[in-house]
Amino acid sequence: MPSFTVVKADHKKDFSGHRGQMSVYSLVVNNEAGEPESCELCQMQRTAPPAPGQTLEGHIEPNSNPEFAPSFKKDYRSDAGRPGGSGSGTFKPRDPSEIAGARHAHNLLVAAHSLTPLPLNVDGKVVQERIDNLEAFACVLDEKTAAISDAAKETKPEPTKSEPELDVPF
Repeated sequence: MPSFTVVKADHKKDFSGHRGQMSVYSLVVNNEAGEPESCELCQMQRTAPPAPGQTLEGHIEPNSNPEFAPSFKKDYRSDAGRPGGSGSGTFKPRDPSEIAGARHAHNLLVAAHSLTPLPLNVDGKVVQERIDNLEAFACVLDEKTAAISDAAKETKPEPTKSEPELDVPF
C-alpha cells in the first residue's frame, strides 16, 4: 500500500455510526511523489486523530458524488501504526481445544434442532433417553466435522479409507 504523509489535519465532525462514535477529518496529505492531495478520513473516535508529520498507509478513493472530497482508506491488513499491533498482518490460529469446544457446542445445537419436540406429558426415562440420543448424535457430528477440519489442514491430501458406518441408536 502507498504511504502518505499528513501535512494538515482538521477535525470536521463527529457522528454515531454502526460501529460506535466516529470522527471525520479533512486532510491534506503528500503522496509518495511528494504531491499534496486533499481528502477526508473517517475513523473511530477512540482512534488517535491524524497529526501533521504522521505517515498513513492506505489509498485515496474518489467519492461517487463529485461535490464531496475523496476518502482516505486506511490499510488495515497490516497492523502498522496500531498500538499493540504486530505489523505482520498474519492470521493467528486459535487453540485446538477452543476450536473443539466451539465445534461441539455447535453440533449439540444442530442435533437439538434436528430432533422432534417431546410432548409435555413424558416421563423422566424418555427425557433421559432423548438427552442420551442428543449427546450421541452430537458426538457423531464431532467425529465427522473433526475429520473435515483435519483434512483441510493437510497440505497434501492422502486418499481416504472408507470407514464403517457408525451404529447410531436412532
